[in-house]
Amino acid sequence: MATGEQAAGVLGVRSALPRGRAVLGGLLVALSAVGLMMAHGAATRTDRRTWLVATADIAQGEEIEAAALGLAPMELADATARRAYGNGDDVVGRVATSAIHAGDLIQRGHVSRDEPDSGPRRRLTVAMSGARALGGDLRPGDRVDVVAANAEGSSVIARAMVSAVTAPRSGLGAGDELSVTLVVDDEATAGTVLAASARDEVALIGTVGSSS
Repeated sequence: MATGEQAAGVLGVRSALPRGRAVLGGLLVALSAVGLMMAHGAATRTDRRTWLVATADIAQGEEIEAAALGLAPMELADATARRAYGNGDDVVGRVATSAIHAGDLIQRGHVSRDEPDSGPRRRLTVAMSGARALGGDLRPGDRVDVVAANAEGSSVIARAMVSAVTAPRSGLGAGDELSVTLVVDDEATAGTVLAASARDEVALIGTVGSSS
């Protein structure tokens, strides 16, 4: 007959093994957890490849040059990837519609939608009242027609690009004069605009779809 101490020892080594249903239930729970993890991974999967970034600061209104661009590997969510560029083909020669800093990912909102021009171009700044400059409703990258009056009549320079707009200073005595920097096709066109500006005979006409 076993003593109490021996009985306690026997009870101590006996353990209940999980039954078949418990094992099956545990396996199903584990498989469910794995499935959830895989579904979450698929839903949040990112696209890792090289994307276009700025390698130097690019000012608002500045033409984007190849030397200021580079490629960097990174993971982007689908929504961001749709707005980014994988190369510089659609960017070089266009205008930055906002300031871009070195290291920034180049996105579609940073770049004007207009096709880059070809040939030599000239940048010039003219002063004009807000009434002659579309009420000041201008942004870098916009395209405008420039009406330049002269003794023989007036010339219309089609689709000049707005590079920068400087608003008047606020305060007592401040007028509504704007400084508008334009990019035109050549030196002769720049001279025509500047000559008319000196006579205060320049005005801008907005074109439909000119905004970037």
